[in-house]
Amino acid sequence: MSAPPPKKKRGFSGAIAPPTLSICLIVKNEASRLERCFRSVIGLPSALSWELIVVDTGSTDRTLAIAKHWGAKTCRFPWRDDFAAARNFSIQCAQGEWILILDADEQLTATAQKELPQAMANTQAIAYQLLRQEQESDSAPYSLITRLFRRRPDLYFSGLYHESVDDALNRLIQQEPHWHILSLPQIALLHDGYRRDRRSQKSDFAHRLMTAHLQQHPHDIYMLTKLGALEVERGNLTAGMALLEQAWQDTQAQRPSAAITFELLYHLGISAEELGQPQRAIAHYHAALEQPIADVLKLPAYVNLATLAQHQGANATAIAHYQTALSLDPTHAPTLLNLGITYRQANDLGRAIATYQQLLHHHPHHALGHQNLGVAYWHLGHIPEAITAWRQSHQFHLEQGHSQAATQLAEHLNSLGVAL
Repeated sequence: MSAPPPKKKRGFSGAIAPPTLSICLIVKNEASRLERCFRSVIGLPSALSWELIVVDTGSTDRTLAIAKHWGAKTCRFPWRDDFAAARNFSIQCAQGEWILILDADEQLTATAQKELPQAMANTQAIAYQLLRQEQESDSAPYSLITRLFRRRPDLYFSGLYHESVDDALNRLIQQEPHWHILSLPQIALLHDGYRRDRRSQKSDFAHRLMTAHLQQHPHDIYMLTKLGALEVERGNLTAGMALLEQAWQDTQAQRPSAAITFELLYHLGISAEELGQPQRAIAHYHAALEQPIADVLKLPAYVNLATLAQHQGANATAIAHYQTALSLDPTHAPTLLNLGITYRQANDLGRAIATYQQLLHHHPHHALGHQNLGVAYWHLGHIPEAITAWRQSHQFHLEQGHSQAATQLAEHLNSLGVAL
């Protein structure tokens, strides 16, 4: 049974048999995005019975009304600074044989819709890790997270923030080793929660909850890594390095997963860059790349290695790393932009222009892409093409709220005698 279209209330409250899949969300004031999330599951095969479970933690907008309108089973849960508690309550409200965890700022891809029935039919699978693509993320555009698992009382979330079911799964498999945790091969989730206009809103909240979690679990390598990375991102380098180094020390006594080890080494590399220690950063990135994880997850390490080489004037090395990154994701905008800049620095203007054009093919409103394309055309003496590219760049800077960049571009062009 498919999800209800708008203005047509249908649900599973009167279903004769329990659903196969329960799609569980915890929400608060998500009226602007909830329908988009719901629409992304409409394409689930009609033979798959499923239900929507929406647990509200204190919305003051139309979130609950929208959820009910789409036929979701709604429950209220008083917020207590504990994401795992809210997730576990959502599971308790579910009736499905399988649980799929979604957030309101996520969308299920059409590919995943087709793969779910076969995945859940695998009698050896206890859970699946889903590949999630971050929208508008310049750093780590992909992550692998466990979001699909069988509904069992011994499978539950832990963690005040960055909550996960992985610890419970690992304990279960130690007791019942016949089970397997598998992965869907293609991108399953699209996520826009890390957009620039939302990062600052989440930063203080995340910091508070992760700090509270570490007070209870001071040797949680995953949370030490996450909070250390956040501290570095916020400019608190000393505090961030202390947390990351503590996490690395704890790996001697613990055996974190390859994914957690990769993330820790990756952020140690970023911290070394911030400290002005490029060789140490390179060593961390190469150690991260040795971890046995999906190749696409390694993309940010290749990009950072390329950027370091680019800053050191090692253009050939930078180009090689950028091309490796593009082999993992040919549409990654930061990689395409920086590869084009590296070609231009190497005086290969033809390849620079081709790379910018590839960038704009995938991201036609990329302001810096148009701007750098204009620079390459200008150096080749293709003045009309350069002016056209710069005018488009100026327009997109303004439309995207980059007023300072638009002003700087206009001033630079005025100095060249080009009027916008």
